[in-house]
Amino acid sequence: MAEVLRFEDFELDRGTYQLRRGGRIIHLERIPLDLLFLLAAKRDQLVTREEILDQVWGKGVFVDAANSINGAVRKLRRALDDDPEAPRFIATVPAKGYRFVAPVLVPNGELKADQESAQPAPVIDASPVSQVEAKRKNRSAIGLLAAGVVIAATLALTRYAGLRLPSAAVTPQGRPAALPRLHMPSIAVLPFANLSGDPRQDYFSDGITDELITRLAQQPDLFVIARASSFAFRNKAITLQELGRLLGVRYVLEGSIRRTGNRVRITAQLADTSGGADLWAEQFDSPLPDIFAVQDVVVRKIVNTVDPQIDLQEEGIAVRQGTQNLEAYDYFLRGVMYHLGTYKHSSNKNDDTRALEMYEKALKLDPQYIDAYVQIGAVCFQDWIFGWSRDPRTLERGLESERKALALNDDNALAHAILGRLLTFKGENEEAIAEVERAVALAPFFATVQYFAAETLNFSGKPDKAMRIARNAMRLDPVNADLYEIQVGIAYEMQRRFGEALPALKRALAAYPANIGIQVCIIVCDVELGMIEQAKTEAAGILRRSPQFSFERGPSPKFPELPRWIADLRKAGLT
Repeated sequence: MAEVLRFEDFELDRGTYQLRRGGRIIHLERIPLDLLFLLAAKRDQLVTREEILDQVWGKGVFVDAANSINGAVRKLRRALDDDPEAPRFIATVPAKGYRFVAPVLVPNGELKADQESAQPAPVIDASPVSQVEAKRKNRSAIGLLAAGVVIAATLALTRYAGLRLPSAAVTPQGRPAALPRLHMPSIAVLPFANLSGDPRQDYFSDGITDELITRLAQQPDLFVIARASSFAFRNKAITLQELGRLLGVRYVLEGSIRRTGNRVRITAQLADTSGGADLWAEQFDSPLPDIFAVQDVVVRKIVNTVDPQIDLQEEGIAVRQGTQNLEAYDYFLRGVMYHLGTYKHSSNKNDDTRALEMYEKALKLDPQYIDAYVQIGAVCFQDWIFGWSRDPRTLERGLESERKALALNDDNALAHAILGRLLTFKGENEEAIAEVERAVALAPFFATVQYFAAETLNFSGKPDKAMRIARNAMRLDPVNADLYEIQVGIAYEMQRRFGEALPALKRALAAYPANIGIQVCIIVCDVELGMIEQAKTEAAGILRRSPQFSFERGPSPKFPELPRWIADLRKAGLT
């Protein structure tokens, strides 16, 4: 290692163990100084929190990791006069660690290797990333899975949306556009890092992150960014300030999980994106069965920090809707993994079958497990609309499962929302409307609930309400705003405002080009606008890719405009 590293007007001298600025010694304690040597020596490389603990404190030394590291970084930033909002030296990589971003000179006056540019590495790539774009295209292909699956299967769950920055969120200069801050507490929960060293444990860390998002999103006074938008920033080198700008949130929660044998270590850190300041950080090292209590503490700490006026008990956020059975919980998280198609990047029939098996095992261990009932209903809905099950009992089982969840706790917003979706397939539209309106009242800032509500209202004769909810949901899930354009377009269509529906649907189709459901909606618009030849061309494209396609034979909600849609599709050559 070079004896002296220089950056701007600072000198970091290994020989004398000093930091100097303009020849003047800057006094630092050992821990912050050792951390600076580590970061500067690995300029522009991610230095993880685990590596910092091992290299600075030493392996096997037990400390309050989060607070200790955060404190050392704060001291370094003060010594370097570094602004966390616009870092010249130390940039935070959420949920991962830190990077030293300033150019570093070695004794011969040259830049260190791979440091030709004096500019920090780009914060985020606004263009679609090839790997992420491939995931989006795979998920869009869901529209081809079953011939009759059209309207309800435009996208089965908001969680399956491709994770990317939409073109609409980028300025003409190519920089992602900032979202305005809200006049209420707002938070994004980043995916907790899996530090177990075993990728097979990703389901566990992702599942716990997902549960934290869900529990916070059911708080009526807290604006929570959707899972899809938060998870889009996994492994992105981005500062907290930029993240807050892109998502329009005041707070960010990040952390890590290490599961070893029968013990779990969870580190959680809440930061203010305005200045990058850490508001609260804590490490929990406990037996695995205590994980439920740890989650309760994290939720309480977050809410009490961002808004001390919120009454947790009154608002119901402190009420767990899960289980105290660790084995049941593990099966549930595995079920979520399969349901979301975590490893294959797209959900399919086999994934849903495995998910159902996991949820059933969870219920066998804990027959009062509310969340498991909710997810079984979601799986049944998906099996039905994608044509993976033609057994009429599938739909009935979904209804029964959601009703069991609500019998155990009538305040479960997601259960109300899924029950509403299921009821539209029974033609029980008034009941469906009541269910989703109850869901939105319970969780006004839960994006998944908002999407389900908009979809249900569209197909229950309330397109004006559906459009309002879909537009509001775009702010909750800004990375996937074009997902909600589907429901905006359908809402226009249900109001026979076809000229306004077409642009929204085409924006959605640009994001999900293989989705037959969106294409069918566009064909209906074309026919209604007198563009019959265009409609026939689009219909022919569907039949080339899916020769057995039939709208009339497939499952469909019993919505008021259904007879007209069938007639329009026949004019285009589809049955």
